[in-house]
Amino acid sequence: MAERIGPLSEGDDDVGGAMPSEPQPDVLDDRPEVLERIDIISARITQALGLALSGEPPPIDSHGTLFRVACVSDGAAVVLSEGERGYAVWCARVRDEVLYLCSCGGRGGAESVEMRTSLGLSSTCCHARALRASVVTLSAAAGVATANDFLDRFPKTDNGAGAAVTAYTAQFATKTARKRGVFAVQSGGAWAVVVIRPRMGRSRSKKRQCSGSCPQSQRGITPSENPAQDADRYARVTTRTPGSLGAKRTKTTEATQTQR
Repeated sequence: MAERIGPLSEGDDDVGGAMPSEPQPDVLDDRPEVLERIDIISARITQALGLALSGEPPPIDSHGTLFRVACVSDGAAVVLSEGERGYAVWCARVRDEVLYLCSCGGRGGAESVEMRTSLGLSSTCCHARALRASVVTLSAAAGVATANDFLDRFPKTDNGAGAAVTAYTAQFATKTARKRGVFAVQSGGAWAVVVIRPRMGRSRSKKRQCSGSCPQSQRGITPSENPAQDADRYARVTTRTPGSLGAKRTKTTEATQTQR
């Protein structure tokens, strides 16, 4: 006889495929080397974002070399260039909660910005955590208490206000160590980074060059307006130049070639 299975009760939580009612808490990487990296990135973001919000131009060569930091849209996003890769970090206010998001994909590259925004969660990577620390530092410098007050003070930093915008806008941010252009692309309140390689296959202009027997290439000989005169001069040159086209073969020339 077949076993009859009754309806599921409310307490059955071990059934496969059941969706959790609340998102699981994030497990952050708090190793000492990661925290040290966050401090370094935060210091660079604080410097670049502070200059962007104050309206002061960044000093020359302030972006760095291998690790570069640059702001776009007056501080709406911060572009980080590490080697030949690029990421963007930005703030967005969703349901009165300030989120810190990054385009790198988080640990393992499996984090979706859209999914985390809908859940009201910030990115867990060191870039987003460094942005959070920078906002705390800049909020204290600006005399505001919370991150919400900071976004109210500097509305350019609130990318949640532009979530309904579907048009794409691209802005140049910086260059990599190999002189590749790093562009920040915005759409729907989110940012992405595109690294443009140098243009390949540049066509070099091919100039037709004369051979050594051409009259124009002979030292001290320039073409004149009389073709007959040029032909006569060319004949005299080839006659006295051993080995040239049309030169008379002499015993001296043959002896020289035999020695070679």
